Amino acid sequence: VRGIPAIYDIDKDGKDDIICTAADGIHVVKMNGTEAPGWPRQFTMDPTGYGFPTPTVTSFGGAFDSVITLIDNQGVIRAHRFSGAPYFYSTNGRFASFFGYEGNASYFNGNSVTATDLDGDGKTEVVATNSALVPMSGVALFDGRTAQPAFNLPYPQIISGYGVFGTVLADLNGDNLPEIITVGYDQQGMRTVWVKTRGVNDLPGWPHTFPEIPGWRGNYPMVADLDLDGVPEILLTFYEFDIGSLYIFRADGSPFIQRPGKPAGEAFRAAVTMSSPTVGDLTGDSHPEIAIRGGHIFPGGGNEMVYVLDYEGRPIPGWPIATPADPSDIFSTPFAPLVDDINNDGRAELVLASEPGVLYVWNFAAQYDSTKTHGRLLLDNKNGGILRPAKSPTDVGSDENGLPASIVLHQNYPNPFNPSTTISFELPERGPVRLTVYNILGQQVSGVFEGTLSPGVHQLTFDGSSLASGTYFYKLETRGESITKKMVLLK
Repeated sequence: VRGIPAIYDIDKDGKDDIICTAADGIHVVKMNGTEAPGWPRQFTMDPTGYGFPTPTVTSFGGAFDSVITLIDNQGVIRAHRFSGAPYFYSTNGRFASFFGYEGNASYFNGNSVTATDLDGDGKTEVVATNSALVPMSGVALFDGRTAQPAFNLPYPQIISGYGVFGTVLADLNGDNLPEIITVGYDQQGMRTVWVKTRGVNDLPGWPHTFPEIPGWRGNYPMVADLDLDGVPEILLTFYEFDIGSLYIFRADGSPFIQRPGKPAGEAFRAAVTMSSPTVGDLTGDSHPEIAIRGGHIFPGGGNEMVYVLDYEGRPIPGWPIATPADPSDIFSTPFAPLVDDINNDGRAELVLASEPGVLYVWNFAAQYDSTKTHGRLLLDNKNGGILRPAKSPTDVGSDENGLPASIVLHQNYPNPFNPSTTISFELPERGPVRLTVYNILGQQVSGVFEGTLSPGVHQLTFDGSSLASGTYFYKLETRGESITKKMVLLK
C-alpha cells in the first residue's frame, strides 16, 4: 500500500474508516483493522510511478456522499458505492475511460477524480485528471448520471497537454460555483496553469505560462485566501534538480507577489525540491502561513528542510529548519506537510511524513483556526480537491440576507442534558438534511431527522429517555458536508 488514503465513515457506524488502494484493488479498513462490509473490491491495479491511485469519496448525483472513485493507471475511472457494489451494476466498477480506451499513465502525475456541480444546473459533473504516456494528458468532464461527456460535448476533454501535475477546484469569481484549476504542461511543453469556469470556459486572465522554467516539475496546486479579502489565491510550486520556487497568483491571473528582478508571481525560491504547499494559521496573527517540505533529487544531496513562510512568502522567525532525517535517506518525494489540531488541544500542529518512514510533529502556540487553514493535500480528508467555505463556531459569516456562508452545527443546549436537549444548526441553502445520534461504540441510536429544509436557522429536539447515561455524538449531513459534535446524557 502506497498512496494517499481517504478518511470517511463509509459504513455509517459513527467512526471514520480508511479508504486506500493496493495492487489487489480498493480497501475500506475500519479502526479495528477489519474490512468494512462489502470490502475489499478486488481487481488488479498496477502502481502509477511510486504509488497506487488516489481514492476519492464523493457523490455522482445524490445529495449525500455515496461513491468511492479513482482513476487507475490505464486511464479507467472506477466507481463503487459505499456498499461495495459497482456504481453501474453491470460494469464491475468501471465508470468511464479518460480517452474512451485504455492507455498507460505517465510516471509523474497528479491523477485524480472528483465531482461537483460546475454550472449550477443541479446536475453533478465528474472531473477527471489524467497524465498518460500516449497520446495526451489533461482534464475531462463526465455526466455523473450517465458517464457520457458532460454538457453534451463531443469529447470529454476540456484541457489537453503533455502532462498534468494536479487539479483542485475553488470559486475564484464569486459566482458560488467552483472553477477548475489545473497545473501541467501544454502541447508545446510549456509549464501552464489553466483555470476553467462553468466547466469549459477560460476564466479571464488565464491560462498562464511559465517560459522561465522549461522542464521543471510541478505539484498539486493549493488555493487559500492569503490576504483575507474573501477571494482565494492560487499557490504553485515547481522545481528542477535542487532549485525550487513558490509562485502565488490572484484569482484574476495577476501576481500576488512581485519581487524585483524575479519572474512574475515568484514569491520564494530555495535550493531544494519542493512539495505542494499547505496553508494554515501557525502564529496566531491575522494571516495564515505557508508550509513546504524541501528535499533533493538525489539521496545525500542535503538535509530535509521544512519551510514556514508568512502569507507573502517570507520565512518566519526560526524557520526553515532541517529535520533529523539522515541526508542519505532524503529524496525528492513531494511529501506535503499537514496543519491540523491532531491532539485536540485547540492548538495547531505541523506534521510531516519523512522519507525514512518517520513522522515529525511541531507544536505551535496559535489556536487552531479552521477558517484560515487548508492544511491538507487535496484540501480535505475525502481527497475531494475542492475548497469549500470554511466553518467557524464563533464567526460563521453570512451573506446580505443573513444566511451563513456554509453549514453550521451548534453545541446542543443544555449539555449535559436529561432527558431532552435542543440541537441547532444553520443552512446556507435549501437542501437535504440528515441528523443522527451515535453512541461511543459508533452504533446509531437515533435518526433525529431526515428530509429537506429551507435555508436559515433550525432547531430540533432530541429525546434521550430510552437511552442510558453516557457520551453520545450527533452528526449533521447535507450536500456532501458533515459535522459531528459530542454531548452528554446525565440521568
